[in-house]
Amino acid sequence: MGKKKGKAEYNDFLDGEKLRDNSAVRTTLEDSSSLQRTVSPPPPREKAKGKGKGKSYSKPKTPALTHFLCLPLVNDLTKPQLQQSLDVFKEDMAKEEVVSSKAIRPLGTLHLTIAVMALKETALEEAGKCLQDLDLQELLRNAQSRLTESTPDSQEVTEMSASEKGGSGPEAENPALSLSLRSLVPMGAARNTSVLYAKPVDATARLYPFASALRDHFMEKGFLVRETRPLKLHATIVNTIYAKPRRKPPPRPQPLPTRNGPESEPPERKQDDDGTEHVVASRGEGRGLNPNRWLHFDATSIIERYADTVWADGVRIEKVQICKMGAKKILNEDGEVVEEEYEEVFSKAL
Repeated sequence: MGKKKGKAEYNDFLDGEKLRDNSAVRTTLEDSSSLQRTVSPPPPREKAKGKGKGKSYSKPKTPALTHFLCLPLVNDLTKPQLQQSLDVFKEDMAKEEVVSSKAIRPLGTLHLTIAVMALKETALEEAGKCLQDLDLQELLRNAQSRLTESTPDSQEVTEMSASEKGGSGPEAENPALSLSLRSLVPMGAARNTSVLYAKPVDATARLYPFASALRDHFMEKGFLVRETRPLKLHATIVNTIYAKPRRKPPPRPQPLPTRNGPESEPPERKQDDDGTEHVVASRGEGRGLNPNRWLHFDATSIIERYADTVWADGVRIEKVQICKMGAKKILNEDGEVVEEEYEEVFSKAL
């Protein structure tokens, strides 16, 4: 029985526009001859630049992410299925007024994120070459041997008959990687969530071993931001970070005082589907109520209703992509946004 995963054990990544300028740390050593002096006054201490007094260093900044490694879900065959499923979902949510339409992710943004990158142009080109040099079919053949490794509890595995594999021959031994997108699962607690996603279900049980092999390979080459938590592939359907209200939400009653002061809530971290992470302020820190409470909602009834939903079936993974962070808006002739999608930088067919 594996260890139960914590609330934060999912793909929560950072996002940004610029790379960190990593300044070299300079260390000055005195000449060995100075050790012969019996008395030596201490050198004047240089004042630190920036905010704060008496600080000789600044806190390292988290590198801004630029790209991510993923498996695309939208193609000519899956597009009609996914579009119909999203349209039905939008109509359903409009009746309940629980989830804003802005929180429902556009069709073109659906994908399975494997890992994220923070790369300069030169390193990005090297990452692209690394992808092109990979034998993806070999990784897929070796995926079966990795099934004993840890996989999320949400992954469903079923047996595949010989007819489903396509008979016999090389193609039957290494069939195309195909999956279905099912159910609606919350990130965190269903009663207080901000992200709902469809889980990928692979009948051959090769999806997670294959994705893990890809992540491990790029990690060993130094192209990925290191992540120690288990891989959790998910296709984000709802993310409230994209539905920020224009007006401030009405204030809630003040929390009741306790022996230790005002009732407090632990700090939270909020991430969007392509890796953007946001730190959400909490109550009980002397700054009033949580201004970002609109991010969370009770999705219990929605999850129960969509438990048996199949968003798309027979979703064939046709390639592996390296995409640029931040969905790009597609405009029509009138300047209206008609679609959003992530810009593909490199890809290789599977």
